[in-house]
Amino acid sequence: MITKYEKHIYNAFLSTNRSKQDLPYKLRKNFSKFEDSDKYIYVKKLSSLFNNYKHIDVGEFFEAPYEIYSDDKDFDLKFYTTQKAIKTYTLYKQKQENADPDSEEQIKYTTDSIYFIYKFCKEKNIKLDHYLNYKPGAVNEFMIHLKENKINLYSLFGFKKFDKMVQANDSDLITFMFPDFYTKVGKFRLKYYNSKKLKDVCNEAVEFIKKSLANAK
Repeated sequence: MITKYEKHIYNAFLSTNRSKQDLPYKLRKNFSKFEDSDKYIYVKKLSSLFNNYKHIDVGEFFEAPYEIYSDDKDFDLKFYTTQKAIKTYTLYKQKQENADPDSEEQIKYTTDSIYFIYKFCKEKNIKLDHYLNYKPGAVNEFMIHLKENKINLYSLFGFKKFDKMVQANDSDLITFMFPDFYTKVGKFRLKYYNSKKLKDVCNEAVEFIKKSLANAK
């Protein structure tokens, strides 16, 4: 029987595929005969992929080829089950990460990251200042969130203790997780401090969420 998650995957594909072609669409509600179609085979493969690689954002995975291959505006379900699709997603995340700090895309990615941190702190019932200290395992949780693309580096520069917490972690473990982490931190910090918009947006968002969490208690 088709699962709720598989239905979500198909509708995420459908909405991206149709909207990128400027075509109208309705999310599919009736999946009674869907399991008999070839589409279901591809959805099952994608479900397995997403379950094995939790860092992949389903929506962004479907959007990636439209951003990387701008001349092609129609990618079917079969394409997304190929190695090329996975490589395309990697290229898309690299493009997103390296976007100009003051670009609309980067500012949105950063504010979305800070909002994720807010939701995490609220769920764990911790203050925002304690987010970087949260360490249920071998490494601080914010490093896991970075690895899984749930937050970006820029969002962490708004925390005054960021450098201190990085130094408190095992450098060999960090290098294993992120081979170019220390180089990237220096590079992105320079971009952050030279930004005309992002730095202020980040600091204001952090302060706003800090107050929101304090008032929620």
